[in-house]
Amino acid sequence: MRQAGKASIVLLVALLTGSCAKKDSAEVTYQQVATGTDVLLHQIVRLPAGELMVCGGREESGIVLRSADGGNTWTGARSFDQPIHSLGFADAYTGYAGGANAEVFKTTDGGLSWRKLWINAPAFPNEFRKPFRAVATPSDSVVLCVAGAGYEAGAIARSADAGANWFVDEFSFELRDILFFDALEGLACGFGVMMRTTDAGVTWKLVSAPDDHFMSLTRDGMHGAWAAGFDGGIYHSDDRGQKWKTVVQNNGMAGGRRHYRGISRAAALHVGCGHGGAIGFSRDGGSTWQEGWSFSGADIRSVLLLPGGAGVACGNGGRVFLFEIKN
Repeated sequence: MRQAGKASIVLLVALLTGSCAKKDSAEVTYQQVATGTDVLLHQIVRLPAGELMVCGGREESGIVLRSADGGNTWTGARSFDQPIHSLGFADAYTGYAGGANAEVFKTTDGGLSWRKLWINAPAFPNEFRKPFRAVATPSDSVVLCVAGAGYEAGAIARSADAGANWFVDEFSFELRDILFFDALEGLACGFGVMMRTTDAGVTWKLVSAPDDHFMSLTRDGMHGAWAAGFDGGIYHSDDRGQKWKTVVQNNGMAGGRRHYRGISRAAALHVGCGHGGAIGFSRDGGSTWQEGWSFSGADIRSVLLLPGGAGVACGNGGRVFLFEIKN
């Protein structure tokens, strides 16, 4: 059931092409929908068959909800013994959930039931056992989970046999997201770092990138990628992450108020969302961006654009929003 009240806000925006330029206006409409929970929701994903799934939790409990109607209603709560930070599906039935305690759960029935996997890596020191912030499934058998917290500790757990056995690489920086272009080439990002792999995550190489705390990645066709930073920047690569350019300048030394946590793309529409309802969007394939505030000031943790241009966002207090950026 939708919560009462449909909000339409007119944003005063700065039209950006890398730096501030003239002011313009744009209208974003959004509507909060009922989820039946008030926990922090970390991520929202679209399953291969089109259903939506959202995950979150607090303290020693976690939750996964699903929607079969584009986010209007949420049902089928599944409980966990820790907050769930991330979801990733290899197909309509097989998926993985990353937990706050650096543990992984697996489903083989499309999320109806989950079982905890044993991360049987030869070594996985406690100081690197941070929340699994993102999950990637570049092939049916390969699954990777990136972990991070505290800026200076991160890890990538990798299984080449659908979760039966694991290997873990530790890093001296927090990691936040991961994506793949195909079965071999992918990216992982985090606190001041961008990394590439060309062997399905067996090895990773740092690449030169702007200075930001990279929080979220999204693909842009076969070779392109976008990244959003907690310091307020938005970045683009057209060569599978080998080189990056700044499209929206970050807050810099002035310490601005924009803090992005998620970014998504659907055709020419791009959107980034974050702390305090911050929103940035482009209607022209990322050439120009507008920024403002929305979602009643909610702290948005994840955003997803759907086919057709509508979007779904989730964040604190169990809040899920349906939104649309008007032409």
